[in-house]
Amino acid sequence: MVATGRTALPAGMLESLRAIPGTRILPDEPLAAHISLGVGGPADVFCGVADEPALRAVLDLLAARGVPRLLLGRGTNLVPADEGFRGAVIRLEGAFGAVAVNGPAVEAGAGAALAALVERAMARDLGGLEFTTGIPGVVGGSLAGNAGTATASLGEAVERVDLAFPGGPARAATAAELAFGYRSSRLTATGGVIIRARFRLVPRPRAEVAARVRGFTDKRRTQPLTLPNVGCIFKNPPGESAGRLIDAAGLKGARAGGLEVSDRHANFMVNRGGARAADVRELIARVRAAVRNTAGVTLEPEVVLLDERGGREGGAC
Repeated sequence: MVATGRTALPAGMLESLRAIPGTRILPDEPLAAHISLGVGGPADVFCGVADEPALRAVLDLLAARGVPRLLLGRGTNLVPADEGFRGAVIRLEGAFGAVAVNGPAVEAGAGAALAALVERAMARDLGGLEFTTGIPGVVGGSLAGNAGTATASLGEAVERVDLAFPGGPARAATAAELAFGYRSSRLTATGGVIIRARFRLVPRPRAEVAARVRGFTDKRRTQPLTLPNVGCIFKNPPGESAGRLIDAAGLKGARAGGLEVSDRHANFMVNRGGARAADVRELIARVRAAVRNTAGVTLEPEVVLLDERGGREGGAC
């Protein structure tokens, strides 16, 4: 075994990963550098993967050597443990950022930014994804958690999602198979890795698309986007706003360590400096207890909280 900081990877693992063309291998990489909230300890190894052959080789190697894996997009809905992750974190880069408009649909790699889909569609007088404006994630992570607004979500536009699996061929899954729900899907349960997706578009003049984009941009001005955050912390209960309930409980400005409930939008928590994953758990528990006491509502986390083995609670990354 070869030690990499807190734990050990199988002997020769780093060398084998580095030998795969199209990879960027970083041992003991602090996850805080890759998470929008700026928290999280080191992963045993961080693997940037540039194309499908590299991804297949990495997945096969990890499976053969029994090394756990964690897929990471832009880390905009994820809180890793302060202890880090005991295994390999994979980020899809390079060719996985490709976006192409084909007729009335857009096909995008799992590493493509949602903003790129809207821009490419608008250039062809197509719309339908404007509601993703301001969502900072990439296609893969956003699909797993079915990102969206109170009235629209990414899964509603899905035609097909292509998944890669260790030791076998890729396969396509339909929206019906993936059972998209409010901030949820079966994508994580498939055991596969999202490599690309195809979304339906709607014919729409680019001026109208641009106006819709501006409208969503304006709506997001209430969010504390200048400070490190992971977006909405809690799902909205049916017919209610999590932010309103938290505000009514008097929790704006509440703190745990370096983490604070935003005074601009109560369903956001911001890193004021030095926040840790433990602070996130503490403040989430405090907010849930207060809202339960004042409103009789148990808030469900939208953000994903991970332990160092990848066990999770909440939404999807």
